[in-house]
Amino acid sequence: MSRKSNKYAGYQPPDPTGIDAYLGLMRPLDISDNITRFAMLCSALSGVAVVLWNLVQGESFYDMLLKGVGAGLECLFSFVIAKELDPDRTYGGIIGGILTAITSFFLGQGNILVMFWLLFLLRMLTRTSGDRHRVGDNIIIIGTALWLGINGYWLYLMATGAAYALESQLSDGYSRSLYLAGLSLAGAAAVAKYIPIIAEHDLSLIYLGIICIAFILFLPEIRLSLETKFKGYKDGRRINARRLQAAQGAFILIMFSMSFFQGDSQALALMPATMAAIGCGAYLFICVLQKKTA
Repeated sequence: MSRKSNKYAGYQPPDPTGIDAYLGLMRPLDISDNITRFAMLCSALSGVAVVLWNLVQGESFYDMLLKGVGAGLECLFSFVIAKELDPDRTYGGIIGGILTAITSFFLGQGNILVMFWLLFLLRMLTRTSGDRHRVGDNIIIIGTALWLGINGYWLYLMATGAAYALESQLSDGYSRSLYLAGLSLAGAAAVAKYIPIIAEHDLSLIYLGIICIAFILFLPEIRLSLETKFKGYKDGRRINARRLQAAQGAFILIMFSMSFFQGDSQALALMPATMAAIGCGAYLFICVLQKKTA
């Protein structure tokens, strides 16, 4: 006899690949949404513009292609991270993506690997996918943080451990997150013993100013996140507002601590996410002016 389905489990989209058993945080882009399609178009145009610019500058084909793909991806990551920080107002991601393209031209490109790590970390806390983190997600989060640590940025391992510990204490927290927190912190200690941290204590005024603007604009998001109506992709249920608040608070701490302790290099690496925060805050401010906060 087959097992009866749980009628209280909520909506479960079909998964013919079976990947959901290993990756609980996966949430595909909704290409039927006009805003998402526009964001993808802007990302593609940004990449093409960078390729053409480097072609004029006489760059090699490899460097030209690498910079073009990087520019397109960081704009797209800015949009996706903005949707995690404020899932109810997606236009903030469009603003963030445009700002990312502008800052990329003047300051340089961010780190796509850092954006990948941050995206999964935020989804673990918010559970916008409608599921908890699973084996594949943990491999991605800890593995990416470990790679960054081996390259001298082992503060990412410490931030990963803190995020896992925080997740275990939130509503419906996964008890084994504490073991994963210990694993991340042990990795940080092991890496720190053999690899010196890359620390650039000088944080330029331009980066400090951008971070302060992001903080001022984004702070009201934490208050309004209690009114979220966003539903998880897999279960169709309203996400937990406290989890969203925790993710937003963790994001602010990561943005400040990485930039403060490791200087301009990590401020630039996190720039697409910082622009996402500015975009979310700016659009929320526009909504407040128009009395459309929901």
